[in-house]
Amino acid sequence: MEKHPVECVMDTTLLHIKEMADVDTVVGKPVFSENGTIIIPLSKLGIGFVAGGAEYGQKHAAAELPFGGGGGAGMSVSPCGFLVINNGAASFLSAQPNDSLDKVLNNIPQIIREVKTALNDMNIFGDGQEDEEDFI
Repeated sequence: MEKHPVECVMDTTLLHIKEMADVDTVVGKPVFSENGTIIIPLSKLGIGFVAGGAEYGQKHAAAELPFGGGGGAGMSVSPCGFLVINNGAASFLSAQPNDSLDKVLNNIPQIIREVKTALNDMNIFGDGQEDEEDFI
């Protein structure tokens, strides 16, 4: 069975979207620095897609109706930030300087250390001999 013309329009549009957007668009190629730090760029990808068509005119005995159709796609790529891996520790450096969630997530290890110190100062653990690794 032959494909309907609108299917051909959709297939062509989707093929071009696949060419434009691959995994390297969202997660960039790692950059290796001389001191061993690995920096991986991360992006947010938005894609819109539309295709359509219609048969028009008047149908004659054995003739098919003429077809008119089209399709289109739009894509936006926005940088989110960078995944930075240094000495086995990973952190996220946001491209949006006012992103409060990223600030909180990046400060969690420091917050845990400060809470542990405060609890040790209040002698919550008893002898104060617990290691930081046990707490985290």
